Amino acid sequence: MKGLTSSQVSQFLIKYGLNVITEQKKKSIIIKFFEQFNNFLTILLIGAALLSFMLGESLDGSLIIGIVILNGIFGLYQEAKAEESLKVLKNMTVTKVRVIRDEKEIEIDSKYLVPGDLVYLEEGVKVPADGKVAKSINMEINESALTGESFPVVKNEKEEVFSGTIVAKGRGYIVVTKIGDNTKFGQIAHNLGTIEDGVTPLQKKLADLTRFIGVGGIIISVIVFLVSIFEGTGYFPAFLLSVSLAVAVVPEGLPAVMTITLAIGMKKMAGKKAIVRKLSAIEALGSITLIATDKTGTLTTNKMQVKEIYYSGQSQLSRLNQLNQSGLVKTIELKADSTDLTDLTGSTKDSYSLILLNGILCSTASLVYVHDHGSWDVLGDPTEGALLFLAQKQGLDIEEIRKEWKLIDEKPFDSVTKMMSVIVKGDHKGSPVQFSKGAPESILNVCKMTEVEKKKIKKQVDKWAGQGLRVLAFSYKELNRLNRSESVKSGRKKTDSTDLTDSTDLTFLGMVAIHDAPRPEVYDAILKAKRAGIKVVMVTGDNEKTAEAIGVTSGLIREGDEILTGIQLEEYDDEELMKILPRVKIFARTNPFQKHRIVSLFQKLGEIVAVTGDGVNDAIALKQADVGVAMGLVGTDVARETADMVITDDNFATIVTAIEEGRNIINSIKNAIKYLISCNVSEAIALLIGLILGLPTLFYPIQLLYINLVTDGLPALMLAFSPRDAGLMTITPEKEMVLLKEKDQSYIGAVGIVGATLVIASFYIFNGQNLGGTAAFSILTIIQSFVFVDLWLSHRHIHQSIKHLFSPLFLLAFILPLIFQYIILSHPVSSAIFKISPVSNLVYFEFVGLSMLVLTGIFFVKKIIRIR
Repeated sequence: MKGLTSSQVSQFLIKYGLNVITEQKKKSIIIKFFEQFNNFLTILLIGAALLSFMLGESLDGSLIIGIVILNGIFGLYQEAKAEESLKVLKNMTVTKVRVIRDEKEIEIDSKYLVPGDLVYLEEGVKVPADGKVAKSINMEINESALTGESFPVVKNEKEEVFSGTIVAKGRGYIVVTKIGDNTKFGQIAHNLGTIEDGVTPLQKKLADLTRFIGVGGIIISVIVFLVSIFEGTGYFPAFLLSVSLAVAVVPEGLPAVMTITLAIGMKKMAGKKAIVRKLSAIEALGSITLIATDKTGTLTTNKMQVKEIYYSGQSQLSRLNQLNQSGLVKTIELKADSTDLTDLTGSTKDSYSLILLNGILCSTASLVYVHDHGSWDVLGDPTEGALLFLAQKQGLDIEEIRKEWKLIDEKPFDSVTKMMSVIVKGDHKGSPVQFSKGAPESILNVCKMTEVEKKKIKKQVDKWAGQGLRVLAFSYKELNRLNRSESVKSGRKKTDSTDLTDSTDLTFLGMVAIHDAPRPEVYDAILKAKRAGIKVVMVTGDNEKTAEAIGVTSGLIREGDEILTGIQLEEYDDEELMKILPRVKIFARTNPFQKHRIVSLFQKLGEIVAVTGDGVNDAIALKQADVGVAMGLVGTDVARETADMVITDDNFATIVTAIEEGRNIINSIKNAIKYLISCNVSEAIALLIGLILGLPTLFYPIQLLYINLVTDGLPALMLAFSPRDAGLMTITPEKEMVLLKEKDQSYIGAVGIVGATLVIASFYIFNGQNLGGTAAFSILTIIQSFVFVDLWLSHRHIHQSIKHLFSPLFLLAFILPLIFQYIILSHPVSSAIFKISPVSNLVYFEFVGLSMLVLTGIFFVKKIIRIR
């Protein structure tokens, strides 16, 4: 199989374009702009502006329309930024495929596939384009995404496969025939109408809160209207004031602020190698109470290296010599500096040769030379890659050997049986050979051995496992007869006495111990998780001794914690298991179905569970979890499609970082809510108190709408960029997120009262200079910048966090409203527009000084309600 050449690919990319499905046409900017005005209060305000023109109040009408338009422009900008952030996030999710080009197997982004490409597919991989099968090794495709049929379809040579379907079993090669919009999936996508995005739980909670505040705002507005009429204010001014108050009180910009905060947070997480696929996962991330993590590649580096080898003394010399005469299996003396041999049985070198051959032929991995780094890399499973590297170091030409051996049948690795087998036949004369490799207990079960020999081998396995080494065993069988087609063209097995499923009398060859070092950052990450009130358990298919060694090194398991194996799990019913689950920290030798059961039972115990997974069968546990976390490096497409989040470095520490980021995103949203509502509460309380005290009109509609535009927009948005609160990872997670706790509600109410008190006080202080209304409007505007300071720091003390106040984004959001207010107060024209008096620089800074007192009030509020 040669595949296309680089020059052919370049020509086809120009001719056919990229392998992507064109997105649906988006709404025009004009439609999006007018959609900003589709809420009841804004329509009411536009109606009030039109009424102003009819009554001859053209200035008020023009200003109201102007502010409504500015609000619309700002909303449009927010929506555009959110879309841009999500688009960048989408582009970070890349699907890699293995393809043969220039007679070499390489890995590329699937969007660069072209018709004629020869693509390698294996279990769990999504078919990247329409094509025809070039080679099938028991390959079955799940086409439910297209047909709705849940049973996999056997695929033979020259049969069609379709983009978007999943390889359920086996492996093979396809030749790409159609890409992008021309695929069957692409045609269906274009025939579908635009589907509305679902509402996440967080969005629903926010919508409920906004609706509740909206009802409250309308009730307050009605009260203001009635009081104003009672005090002799005209119907139209009273109506305009009450509508303006309703618009100002209701934080209609909150949904947009939340969307942008989520998008910005997700972008930050993607930069830290955690790609969130579903918005709903953000809320769940902040509530995680337990992480069920895999071992290999997550707690360890996944940089596999064969460290030691164990030989079997049961080799049959005549048959081995027959294979050696072909020249395809070399008898090689190991170099002292490469691998430490553990030969406990005094075996011949031929067993080692067969182990190497087994590792080459009973494998789906390949080695590729990366010119940029000047080194070889593994395509496929890292464990199989370690065996290929071992063979390569001994001078074996891996690809040449694979060409000399013909694959007759294959049983892929199964996470339940924990082994893989192949039947191969060399070009030389001789019988076909079966090679099997897998977990030691699985291989021992299919080998003819005495109990004494098995006990000796198990002792060595325990010794290696206690050192944290991963153990892989090998066996073989020379088949005397082969009553089957020596081709896999049919893709269907013919059962007879040599069927792989009937193999129970294999010859044990030996074992290798593979070193996979714990990640150095995992210890601190687990410690950080525990401090945050998050439990960590390991669920692995590996030996319990190996799992325990890694668990001790990483700090996951302590004295008194328990280890449970898959066999022991089956001995308990659910009720019994739930009683001991809190004490278990490691689940070893488990299969995916047991993993699903573990997750489900932890959830019944009230835990919010995050689960890692990479295989096809892991999908059931990932789907069951509150947050499914797929591996980006070694994970299958099925796992990534099912998961809520993909970590691109397969690192446990990244999961903990993602949880921290999730908590900070939710915290930023909560701070934005507190900021918007507390400032709006100040407006409402001050206006009501003023009316009750019989004061002249404190605020005019134009002033309230201006405050709503300037203080509700930019500062609330900038809270998405506020510094991370390290204290969040010392707090026990909430099992169900509440947008506003009792303390938050108390904070909003108390800050609203403090702000309103300062506004009323400023009216009396400056009323003697005929600046009462000017002072009230200015103080109400300026105090909100100082409320922003407290929430930017997430209620931390200013003197302890002063460095965070030098952020350019903070200074922009803090200073801009102050500058605008200074401009309004400095010029007679601008002050006349807002129906206030111009003031001197000294008076302006007196306003600022008086507004700063809100920080003193906030300090005592936090002390009283113990919010920090």
